Amino acid sequence: MRTWAWALLALLSAGCAGDAAGAAFSGGSPSSLDTEVSEPELVTTEQADEQDDVDSDDSGLVASYVIGDGAMVSSYDINGGASAEVVLDVVEVNLDTLPPYTFPAPLHTPHALSANVMYLTFDDGPNPYATPQILDVLAKHDARATFFVQGIFISSYPAIMGRITDEGHTLGNHAWNHEDLRFLSKEKFDDVVGRANDLLGEHATACLRPPYAGYDEDVYRWGAEHGLRITMWNVDPKDWDGKSAQVIADHVVQRARPGAVVLLHDGGGDRRETVKAVDMILSRLADSGLRFEPLC
Repeated sequence: MRTWAWALLALLSAGCAGDAAGAAFSGGSPSSLDTEVSEPELVTTEQADEQDDVDSDDSGLVASYVIGDGAMVSSYDINGGASAEVVLDVVEVNLDTLPPYTFPAPLHTPHALSANVMYLTFDDGPNPYATPQILDVLAKHDARATFFVQGIFISSYPAIMGRITDEGHTLGNHAWNHEDLRFLSKEKFDDVVGRANDLLGEHATACLRPPYAGYDEDVYRWGAEHGLRITMWNVDPKDWDGKSAQVIADHVVQRARPGAVVLLHDGGGDRRETVKAVDMILSRLADSGLRFEPLC
């Protein structure tokens, strides 16, 4: 969708959504994106107590597994319950000896794991500073990614939205304004998720990434009513937590393998280190045999 089409879609959607939505669309000030979003830990107290306990049935399917990165994955299976935290040499990735990540919903992939595909995903944008720079880096390395965008920012940056889709990347739903979907009524959920999806229009995919990794049975079911699946990750360098580009890149490269879904951020704060880290990651994995494709 071209820039003018994004702008037109945003204008029409804002008019239909009423005064509150119109106010949200009228801002567009870059300064509104400079405040750091403080994201809570992704593991509850109960889950943390079970961090080292992996319960498997005879088939090796893990019923409840908390990845060392902190993101909980329901029904996570990797080599019959083997540890998901196999740390590789930082400069060597041998895909012939490394088992791929495998996962059913809520982590899912459209590609065959044997295709040596890895996924970069970016949350909280679009951002007028970081997103274009990340797009430049992705283009430099001929890599594709999925951007999980917030509805409140879509109409403010139609040129960036158009560039994302024009350059072969895909878009996922990250709610309207980073709401924790677990604490919303059904009516409010339908509003914040539905409005974001309406703005995505023809570029909407079936992927919903709940802010704060917050989902439960209601969120899962309500998302499905909108044709959306909960889409999480299995590699989290916590780039939002003030880490250097080197630390972020090391974390990702050490865990690089087919089926890896990397959580990064292009919005929510100063993302200069993330931009540099993405370039490092793609440079260091250039000869690994891995391809970087959209998740959704």
